[in-house]
Amino acid sequence: MGVLVLSLFIGLYSCATNPVTQKEQFVLMSEEQELSIGRSMDPKIIKEYGLYDNPELQSYVDMIGQKIAKKGERPELFYHFKVLNDSIINAFALPGGYIYITRGILALLNSEAELAGVLGHEIGHVTARHAVQQYTQAQGYQIMATVASIFVPDFRSRELQQLADIAATGIIRGYGREMEMESDRLGIKYSYKARYNPKAVPDFLSVLKLASKGKEENGVFHGMFDTHPDTRRRINAAKKKVNDLLVKKKSKGLSFHTDRYLNQIEGLIYGSDPKEGVINGMVYQHPVMHFEITYPKGWKIFNTRSAVISKDKEKDEKYVSQLLAETLGKRISTRNYAKKFFKRNRIKPLSEKNEEINGLEAYVTTFQDTQRKAPMMVMAAFILWQDKMFFVSGSSKVRDFRTGKKFFTQIIDSFRGLSKEEVNSIKPERIKIYVAEEGDTIKSVAKKYAKEPQTIALINGYEKDTVALEAGKKIKVLANY
Repeated sequence: MGVLVLSLFIGLYSCATNPVTQKEQFVLMSEEQELSIGRSMDPKIIKEYGLYDNPELQSYVDMIGQKIAKKGERPELFYHFKVLNDSIINAFALPGGYIYITRGILALLNSEAELAGVLGHEIGHVTARHAVQQYTQAQGYQIMATVASIFVPDFRSRELQQLADIAATGIIRGYGREMEMESDRLGIKYSYKARYNPKAVPDFLSVLKLASKGKEENGVFHGMFDTHPDTRRRINAAKKKVNDLLVKKKSKGLSFHTDRYLNQIEGLIYGSDPKEGVINGMVYQHPVMHFEITYPKGWKIFNTRSAVISKDKEKDEKYVSQLLAETLGKRISTRNYAKKFFKRNRIKPLSEKNEEINGLEAYVTTFQDTQRKAPMMVMAAFILWQDKMFFVSGSSKVRDFRTGKKFFTQIIDSFRGLSKEEVNSIKPERIKIYVAEEGDTIKSVAKKYAKEPQTIALINGYEKDTVALEAGKKIKVLANY
């Protein structure tokens, strides 16, 4: 009986033709299951990330995506293209034609052709059925267990959960080197067929290489970028594919549509959503929690979902500051809250002091963190503001604490609550299109807008901030409005 069932099982799933290669391929996921994964996971993706609130931009991205999808090997699918409200640099595809791109990656793109290349790459994952292949590779050795589960009443629901888990792995870790390289080739082919200049694909890969230098600190490059092949290898392979394509076929009439793309993304929020806090220079402001905190000049500020982290220098990082908050159910003094914190974390404070910081009740302490390999000295403040307890800390190695203490004190003392009028005046950092004037460089333009030259260089695809700009050229800058 078992051998018969196994034969039937393999017979049902082993005779699929890959739409891209047109070769027979052994797979353990039917097309119906593939489509079910996309439909079931789409609401979860939207709930996790949220859609970017700009219907015009959403329609524009969908229009370009639909145009590219028609050039693929599976035009019969219903494709769904959505812009996610996330600053992380990413794009990914679910099985069945659900494709997502973050506003973080849109800020790095510099033409409609580059957008077409990225969307084409993700469409390639769908047309080549990479999620299906990945599931088959992961589950192939478990065929007997899968066959046995056919006799379990709730098999279908548990099977779909397994498929969803595999699909999620593809989103988080990427689809593997060969699959990513294949999607690069398909993205080039599809964008060319849609009459975009395919040179935009290696151009953008070069920008990704620049951005990857700071990926750990900026919280970018998860998902499709995390396990991709070496970027240099991808760039070289993409250039060769483009050159071969343009030699064999007509290159006239191919477009980048740079200005059209820049006009579409003007006003795009850059960095954190205002609801998660806004960084204005060295000041971090939170319009929802009604507070702000100021960091020393030259420090790097990172706004993550769980905490605000600031470091003194990009390389040295002798001093690190962290800000967290907890919503309280009832009022508690900062001292009593701190005592519970010490007990829970087995900490013995070295100093304790009740203070008032900008009119707010606070408790400032120092202690040694011995849970790390190298003991760290910590200066921390517990600050009560509205219904939240804020924890603002600064830490360094013991030998650097005497010098670092002045920075930590400065940070803690800068914490203050904001009035409704001040909250209403907070403006997020957005993409603004600037037309270069005679004598402009990336560095001089960045100075006009009081922004970091390296950041302005990066979002425009330049490696150096000393690049001279041609008069009349449109570039992206950052402005708070």
